[in-house]
Parts: sequence; structure tokens; C-alpha cells
Amino acid sequence: MEREVGKVIRIKGDRAEVLLHSSAACGTCGARFSCALGTGVDRIMTVTNRFHAKVGDQVEIELTEKTRILSALLVFFMPLVLIVAGYFLGTGIFHTQGSGILGAVLGFIISGVILWMVNKIAIKNQRVNPHMKRLLHQHG
Repeated sequence: MEREVGKVIRIKGDRAEVLLHSSAACGTCGARFSCALGTGVDRIMTVTNRFHAKVGDQVEIELTEKTRILSALLVFFMPLVLIVAGYFLGTGIFHTQGSGILGAVLGFIISGVILWMVNKIAIKNQRVNPHMKRLLHQHG
């Protein structure tokens, strides 16, 4: 399980927005170039506020390895498969390169719609979402 430390920057009902900074481990991670944290860019995660943290509190966030792998497959592999499938389907049906390109574009658009729908479903599933593991430091 991956754990990261962040600072609560906003509370919205029973949810907390947590600002995560790049860590030293990012420099050696194989996926650092495809992850916002690996590029030195901060990231904001929204998690259930299990410990009633307040703005400024430091918390530990946990994300399972299974969820990270599944997310990477969905975000990187599925669009690639649908783009290639769309290209070959387009050229196979209409026998022109233009229709293959159009099929590839449609495959990409379809992958975006699927990712949007999966995201809407995943937000409601607490098992796959990152969650607040513990409150590390209370602000003021």
C-alpha cells in the first residue's frame, strides 16, 4: 500500500481536499513521468474526512497497490487498445486510411467516455478510493 502525507486545504461536508507534494521516493519511481507528483507538480486528492481534520492539519493518505495498477491500466492501456481497434475497424469496413483515422479518433473519444463513467462509479466505491489513514499533526 502506498502512503503519502499531505496538508488539508479545504473541507467540503464530510470530504477533505488534501494537497500532496512530490516526495523523495518520486525520484526513483518508474512511473514518475506519467504521474503529476513525479514531475514536481503538487496534486490535490479528495478523501473522506474520517478523523474530522481541519484546514491546515497534516494527514496520511493511503492508496492500495491494486487500485494504482487498475487506474494505470484504465488510463493508459484502454485508450491505446480502443484507438488501435478503431483504426482497424474503420479500415476494415470502409477500406480507406481516412476511415481508419476516423475510427481511431472515435476509439479515443469512446475511451474518454468510459473513463468518465468509471470515475463516476469509483467515486462512490470507498474500497477503491484513497482514504485518510491517520491524522498526523493538528494545525493550531
